[in-house]
Amino acid sequence: MMFFEFTFTPNKNDHPVKGAPSLSGYVQAETAELAKSEARRQLREELDPENCMCYRPVRLTEIAQEDWQRARSPGLSPESVDNCTNSLGAFTAKPGMAGRSDVVEKQPKKMVNPPEMMIPVLGSIEAGADYAGPESIAVLNQRLAALRCGESLVIHDLSWNTWHACDGYSASQILLVQSGGLAALGWYKNAPRDIQESVAPSLNAAVRAAILEPVRFAADYAAAGNAVISGDDYQQVRLMHDSALANPVLLELLQRGVANLSVFYRTRGGALLKVRPDWIGELDGVVYLLQVKIIDEPCDFGELVERCGYHIKAAFYNFVVGRVFGVESGFAFCTISCRKKSGRHLVEMRTLDEEDVLAGGVVTREIITSLEAMQREGVSGGMGIVRRPFWARLADKHRQCDGKSHASAEEDV
Repeated sequence: MMFFEFTFTPNKNDHPVKGAPSLSGYVQAETAELAKSEARRQLREELDPENCMCYRPVRLTEIAQEDWQRARSPGLSPESVDNCTNSLGAFTAKPGMAGRSDVVEKQPKKMVNPPEMMIPVLGSIEAGADYAGPESIAVLNQRLAALRCGESLVIHDLSWNTWHACDGYSASQILLVQSGGLAALGWYKNAPRDIQESVAPSLNAAVRAAILEPVRFAADYAAAGNAVISGDDYQQVRLMHDSALANPVLLELLQRGVANLSVFYRTRGGALLKVRPDWIGELDGVVYLLQVKIIDEPCDFGELVERCGYHIKAAFYNFVVGRVFGVESGFAFCTISCRKKSGRHLVEMRTLDEEDVLAGGVVTREIITSLEAMQREGVSGGMGIVRRPFWARLADKHRQCDGKSHASAEEDV
């Protein structure tokens, strides 16, 4: 057993009270990760969700057992809780609904849970900095293995490589099962991968970073002496970025939200799912998940949706986000043509047709059910079904009809 002192410090940008105090206390746990989770749980018990989000991730300091025993009481320090709630104008105990409205009225008028601050229904929010370093994947997998059915984990600023390598079924694997059956998951896990190709910079990634994460784009692509992309490519990225932000719908959606939020969810049947939307934002009071796609020809995007299964991916993302945050989200595509027309890169905001939304949902639920069954039974066999094009099947039917008509004519003769 390990013993820790923990501290939550106020976020100067989000906390409504200047000079608000820190929250401190003590906790014991088997590991540092479990200690962090317990500290966050205690914070959520003491403060309202909107006040919890005003504090930065927990800072842990391991202490000796003697210091732990000398501590007046485990958990959050009563004095720090009182100081915090008093500075917020809140109650020392969590108020009921009537009390909550009084507390909120004392604070600046703002949306309690904007997209970048949505709180999981049954889970925790952590920082990507907690999973940095050579052992990051192993540490994260250990944390994910501890998730019980129905629980979730939301991580801000998790590196793409760590997210990609950690446990959990992503949209890519869902589509893999849809086309190749459950056995394809074994291939995906065991097949060798070209590491150099996976980390090579791409124009698509640069455009997405410029639109959704301008600070990271400036550091990774636009820094002096940075040769990640060529000068010509950089100019094209800037032009595509400016073209995208000229679209008023996209510009409105980007006003509030968060990019590349890593969301993990263990279903009631035990399957661990993970999604990482390009952007989670708000438009007209509705939460939207956004995917930015760089395409050759805008007129071919409907065919691309079918060929790449984007309607299934959208349904999968909406399913996970809905279960984790308890919201009903929409899914939008921002398509940017890499070919210029009249000197411009065409930018369009699109949502799926209602029939395609329903069709994607049916396939997604079937695959998740199969993954849950595999989780219980430990069976990963099975093969996908290949279908010939619809026009070939239609030709078969025509030939069959012609054959029957010809046979009938011969009988009449």
